[in-house]
Amino acid sequence: MKKIKKIIIAIVISAFVLCGAVFGFFLLKKNAQSKKTVNVFPIADVGMNGGFDYNNETMSGYVTTDKEQNIYLSSSDKISEVYVQEGDVVHAGDVILEYDTTVQSLKLQSMRADAEVARTDILAAERQLKKLQETVPIEDMPEPTTEEPTTEEPTTEEPTTEQPTTETPKPEDETDEQPGTPKEEEPDDFEGPEDFENLYTREELNQAIEAKKREIQSLKINYQIKLLDLEIEQNKSANGQVICSFDGVVKTVEDQDTAIMENKPYITISGSEGYAVRSSIGELSLGNYHIGDTVSMTCYDNGMYYTGTISEISTTPAEDGYYSSKVQSFYDVIILIDSADELRQGMYMEISFDSSNNMEEGSDDYYIPLAFVQKENGKYFVYKDVDGVLKKEYVKTGDILWGDMIAIKSGVSMDDYLALPSAKNAKDGVKTEKKDINALYGY
Repeated sequence: MKKIKKIIIAIVISAFVLCGAVFGFFLLKKNAQSKKTVNVFPIADVGMNGGFDYNNETMSGYVTTDKEQNIYLSSSDKISEVYVQEGDVVHAGDVILEYDTTVQSLKLQSMRADAEVARTDILAAERQLKKLQETVPIEDMPEPTTEEPTTEEPTTEEPTTEQPTTETPKPEDETDEQPGTPKEEEPDDFEGPEDFENLYTREELNQAIEAKKREIQSLKINYQIKLLDLEIEQNKSANGQVICSFDGVVKTVEDQDTAIMENKPYITISGSEGYAVRSSIGELSLGNYHIGDTVSMTCYDNGMYYTGTISEISTTPAEDGYYSSKVQSFYDVIILIDSADELRQGMYMEISFDSSNNMEEGSDDYYIPLAFVQKENGKYFVYKDVDGVLKKEYVKTGDILWGDMIAIKSGVSMDDYLALPSAKNAKDGVKTEKKDINALYGY
């Protein structure tokens, strides 16, 4: 009975000790939490009201087309005749130009020879690797043995009764082969000093094997590149003709020397569908733009101005997530270019989306930096100061301005102080410390 009481007392004491430890832990945690602070900043200084015109939202994109055929030249290409001019309408199967087939044939022969040399280099290196892998390191070689001298008794041979021959012996150097016939030699897999006749320690052998493997890998890459170049050259038809792949328009015909020197297409053919620009719009601004809206664009590559029409707005976020952030996802937009003079695929465009016709009149919205807003389960929130303590507050947002300011419709006011959600101690219940705008920018 006394033993049971002792056990019960021990359990009770252990429970009190455990509770005390837990209580102490939470007390220490609360004490540490109470010492933490987070800086908050006046929205009046970092935000701005919507009482004047902030209608233009600027994005960027690249010129694209469903069909474009570019013909490049190399310094070794010789053209015998060109059949198109800039602005010509062409059809699938039309001959664009012809190469000098004599030069082309010699070029192909040289490229095939180079590819074959690259292939034999791989075979030779693989044979060298195999011999290395079969080499025994010094540590594993058997110890040499010494033989005892023999003590055999001398033998006495009976004299032979053979008659001497009367044939005249041939000189040692004389053979039955005809003079000038080269003597056949055993093929040698290894050329030069790499005969691997030297002895290797185990470490040296492993290093040599790894080095040879890397060499083989490099040789194989070089071989694949030569095969690819050869395939591209062989794709030119046997008679040297370059054929148009689709119906379209000849956009440009450059000077041959300039095209080679600047690595530009000698001839560019665009599909009859024309050019478009692929860009994106943030989800917070989707409601401001519609198919059929007009946009203005500036091409950085040629300095020209263009107008376009929104033809497509994706209903799902962009898969690559290039523009996505914690605040919002972005959706692909296709803009058809009204006039595509001097444009080529891949040119860079800056796009101005004019949302003035879609903005609500008399809006009391104001804008704050995107850095103060975060997205959680499809909703947007901020951390704001409430009586000296940080509080998580969900807000209703509007469109994005200039790519870094977001409209706030409700949830906070211009008199509030906000913390950056990315701040180290930004969480509910942390004490706040009010700072001015200079502290935000590190002044």
